[in-house]
Amino acid sequence: MTTERPKAPTVLPGAIPIQFELTFPGSRIELPFLRIGGVRQTENQLARDMLHLVGDKLIEAAVALGYKRAMPDSHDGYVVQASTAFGDMFVAALHTAQRSMRELSGIEGLTGAVQQAVSNLDAVYPALKGVRDSAAHVEEPAQGKARKNPITPQMQTLRLGSGSVTLPGNVRTVHHHGDESFGHGGVDGLIELVSMKESDFRKAVGIVQGLVDAFPWAGHSEVIPRRHFRA
Repeated sequence: MTTERPKAPTVLPGAIPIQFELTFPGSRIELPFLRIGGVRQTENQLARDMLHLVGDKLIEAAVALGYKRAMPDSHDGYVVQASTAFGDMFVAALHTAQRSMRELSGIEGLTGAVQQAVSNLDAVYPALKGVRDSAAHVEEPAQGKARKNPITPQMQTLRLGSGSVTLPGNVRTVHHHGDESFGHGGVDGLIELVSMKESDFRKAVGIVQGLVDAFPWAGHSEVIPRRHFRA
């Protein structure tokens, strides 16, 4: 007698990435020079490549956000772990974008614009670095630690759908999934949350567009993600 194995649930039900456009006003940047990390550079390629990397990470975040929002409401292990993976992918992509933006802060004449853009992104996602760091060391919160130091989980009430859930202080919650947020355990024993709202992601796109527009461009323009060009 054979026992039929249960079928794995469908965890990727036709998700659609969040649609957005980021316009690069030209194909190259024309700065007299760059100064990054105290090293004088004569090529403008570095700035262009860094800004395009930021754009690529926005595409990655849009894909992750689209898939996470399409996940079914289920306690099945496949679904929960897939949702966690997409949440981590979203956070990691935005964190890399923000780090790449910071790398441009040494450019003469554009330091203010770069720092303002980074600060604006911080305002939209204040817990971004903390959640990313906890995700990179997810084994620590499970052990009651953060950055190798002991932490005490604290009672915390979080939004969940139209209601809320209260986490007791004696539970080591590694991550949290809400309808509009995603997070991991932080250094203070509380869950740190990053917004998963489409409206906040669009704010991030607008911040990056403002930074891109602050640079002096030349040549044909380019629009991503669809990679079409304008003369």
